[in-house]
Amino acid sequence: MLKKLRIILSIITVSLAVLSLLFDSTYFLHAALLSVGLLVLMTGIYQLRRQKIGYAAISFGSAGFVFAVMATIYTM
Repeated sequence: MLKKLRIILSIITVSLAVLSLLFDSTYFLHAALLSVGLLVLMTGIYQLRRQKIGYAAISFGSAGFVFAVMATIYTM
């Protein structure tokens, strides 16, 4: 289940990034940033379930950073 969700989020992320480049729209870029954050969060959960605490901590930290950057962008 988690693997399918990661694959779906990866496809969504790549699709949104391509749409952002093709249409020169920042709306798609913000959505792509959200999907990247969710993808990294899913990776952290996956690593946590595999008992790889170090990789999970790095993934959760990266997801937190992505969400902090996103919050900063939206408040500007």
